[in-house]
Amino acid sequence: MRKMILQAVALLLVLVVVAPVVGAKAAPQLDRTAAIQLAQNEVARVTQVAATSQVKGSGQWTVTLKQNGTNANDRIYVMLDSRGRVQEEGWLKNGVLQPVKISKERAAILAEQCIGTGSRARKSGLVLTSETLIWEIVVKGRDGCLWTVAVDAFSGKVVDRPAGAETPALISRSRAVAIAREEVGYQARLIAAELTTYKGETTWKVELVSGNSPAYYRDILYIDATDGEVLAHRSESRQPIETISRSEAINIARKRVGVPCKVEETKTTTGIPASRRLLFPGLLGQQPFSRWYLFIFQAGL
Repeated sequence: MRKMILQAVALLLVLVVVAPVVGAKAAPQLDRTAAIQLAQNEVARVTQVAATSQVKGSGQWTVTLKQNGTNANDRIYVMLDSRGRVQEEGWLKNGVLQPVKISKERAAILAEQCIGTGSRARKSGLVLTSETLIWEIVVKGRDGCLWTVAVDAFSGKVVDRPAGAETPALISRSRAVAIAREEVGYQARLIAAELTTYKGETTWKVELVSGNSPAYYRDILYIDATDGEVLAHRSESRQPIETISRSEAINIARKRVGVPCKVEETKTTTGIPASRRLLFPGLLGQQPFSRWYLFIFQAGL
């Protein structure tokens, strides 16, 4: 008897532990095209794909990139997991992998410290030089000017301090509107787009509303005028109000009156919210004359 109980408990444990695993859906795996795109996002210069490899059945990819103008045997490599996250990246030199010791995030902080208080790293990517692998960071200073800082990817040393800043060109109004439309995700109608200042940054303020959609949407976006980054996004929405039918309005009115009555007229008002007005003749108590009573039913009641 005890043996049978133990066997039943063991079977229950198997069902509890194994069943969720069997029923779980396999996560989508990264394909080669997506892996190449993600790898090229990690570099700052133009590169060509030198090779790709995948751990079979895992969705993990290694992409090696050749940068124009560098030594023939030098490559930048990027290892990605099945979700596209960077697991390792570095310098492939003469067949030997040398992973970076300074992360992209750490390099950005070092570059910001180089430029000063109030600066922000906007773009970063790996660049091969004749001697080492560096992070090339574009930093925007408090004055709005752009600086390019080079940080050694192995030591963290700033190897190239900018002597001067570059005054950035502003993105066009049409480009700012296009960025805003992509951000909201619905068929939008442009209300206004103007240059302004937001928290000290030169920005495009773009206002959009929904077009032919039954629901109402209104979005205001502040877009950095130098690089197109969305700095702030304010939105509001209002769903369409459902109106009751004529027959529903009549039934409600009759219940409110409480006595037999005849519908003389029904009208609907325009605007939001919609309502229905119904007119009834009625005699109440011993009153010697007839009166009209007006009932108003707000939509959705």
